Amino acid sequence: MRPSSVSIGNKTSKGGTNTHGQFRPKSVNTFCPFCSSKVTFSLVNSNPTPMPTIWPAQSTCPECEESVNFIVYYTKQDGNSSVADISMFPAPSHLIAPVELPEKLPAALSSAVRDAEAAYRAGLYSPAVTCAGRALEGLLKHILREKDTSLYKLIDIFCESEEATKPIKKLSHTMREGRNVAAHFDENIIPDQKSAEIMIELLHYLVSYLFLFSEKAEKLSTKLR
Repeated sequence: MRPSSVSIGNKTSKGGTNTHGQFRPKSVNTFCPFCSSKVTFSLVNSNPTPMPTIWPAQSTCPECEESVNFIVYYTKQDGNSSVADISMFPAPSHLIAPVELPEKLPAALSSAVRDAEAAYRAGLYSPAVTCAGRALEGLLKHILREKDTSLYKLIDIFCESEEATKPIKKLSHTMREGRNVAAHFDENIIPDQKSAEIMIELLHYLVSYLFLFSEKAEKLSTKLR
């Protein structure tokens, strides 16, 4: 599904000035969500009222002349505001939304995943593939507690371990428990909107795991041959 907006990171910005206590980038360099050209968007303030944590801006693609909106997010340190992130609206159709990472994931692993995403967003596809493989190796080493093992061997060890089946087993049992709550009357438990949302999300994960992942892997394998 195409996201309505996408984070393009704070490293895409170029130049800028300090206005109302904020550093406002002069421009950002990224892909146009309409024509897919990698261009420099000159940013113009789109809200005359200063807001302490964000700066809404807009621009026009120099190639296709479509209007694109941006939001610059700020973080405060020692009384100064610095650019924490930049979002673009709408998201380019070819971009992939950043994955939600667990808080307990080590910083080095989170960085490895984000590096792969950042390389992809920047159009650096060969480095993106390399970084994705590096992230996979790091994730498997973390799960299996293996250090001096090749990625090929790590995959074999992982597939033979309980760690490979534990997430899908937990997901399936969670859905079973949710189904039981809804299917059997209990005056103390009434499924609400949030419960239904979680069940649908789990169902999506299950479908992806059982069918889509294998299909995508086969397509990639065919392309690489």
